[in-house]
Amino acid sequence: MKAQGFPGQNQALSPTDFVSIGSDGKATIVARNQELGQGALNLLPMLIAEELDVDWSAVKVVRSGVGPKFGMQITGGSSATPMGWETMRQIGAAARSMLVAAAAKSWGVAPDECSTASGNVHHHTSNRSLSYGELAPKAVGIPVPELASLKLKDPKDYKIIGKSTLGVETKDIVVGKPILAST
Repeated sequence: MKAQGFPGQNQALSPTDFVSIGSDGKATIVARNQELGQGALNLLPMLIAEELDVDWSAVKVVRSGVGPKFGMQITGGSSATPMGWETMRQIGAAARSMLVAAAAKSWGVAPDECSTASGNVHHHTSNRSLSYGELAPKAVGIPVPELASLKLKDPKDYKIIGKSTLGVETKDIVVGKPILAST
């Protein structure tokens, strides 16, 4: 079953609100839904990371603020996954597309001559490679592609989605570290 977000939801979302990449290549991914036991704090960033083509070990997850730039932020009824399945993947694919476009522009080649893997863009014909950390400052200036136009990964190529992954807050929960702020 292919899940969809709400009509028009994708148009207002930008990868720059969900993904930032440091010079060290570490990706910080924003989780827009709160965690109430359904796994949204892990799953939604995993969807972005999968399409971004970064290793999960190179990802830091942070909670979003509240606002329209994050789209529908409903937590309840186990709706985060079906509402975010395609949208979050598109966000990751858009960020990857912008990084590829930045690399291609740097090398003077067509973007379709480039590939990505583990946080790097490769141009196999010339044997060149640039890390996402090197490309991120240039990628921010690349126009955001139309989300619906992006080709998403085939499930057979998933490296993160569907794999057993330690929860973002599991270690803190196990040792009883408070994770809720008091007012």
